[in-house]
Amino acid sequence: MKKVFLVKIKTLNKSRVWDYEPNTEIIIPVLTNSSYNAERKIDSRYWGSEYPDYTIQSIKECDCFLFKPMI
Repeated sequence: MKKVFLVKIKTLNKSRVWDYEPNTEIIIPVLTNSSYNAERKIDSRYWGSEYPDYTIQSIKECDCFLFKPMI
């Protein structure tokens, strides 16, 4: 069953690039079946020269029982 995970990343840029200030925190919702797969999806999609360097700060699973995510 697919779940929604909130992945918080922090940019590692030293100056303003791609309209992001240094150390900007960004939360990205990811639809997948585990936190491990959420991390893999983020790394495979957003890693490269088109994106600022980042580190994953946390991954939290959203409640999908009574309060369904509104995406």
